[in-house]
Amino acid sequence: MKKLNGMKSFSSLENKKLDLDNSNAVLGSLAGGPQYIRSNFLDENGCQDVDYYHGGKWRARFYDCSGC
Repeated sequence: MKKLNGMKSFSSLENKKLDLDNSNAVLGSLAGGPQYIRSNFLDENGCQDVDYYHGGKWRARFYDCSGC
């Protein structure tokens, strides 16, 4: 097995962790209040996946079979 020598270290920006205030640019509208995001496909039962986000974090997934 070869030894890995001289691995470059990551820059300080790559090591910095994002908090919720700094992640607004990354998360966009998800960083605000509750958001429901619907998938663009149907599962084998004809239902659509809906993801629920609150505060920029994924909270739950449910399936909507009402309008399909």
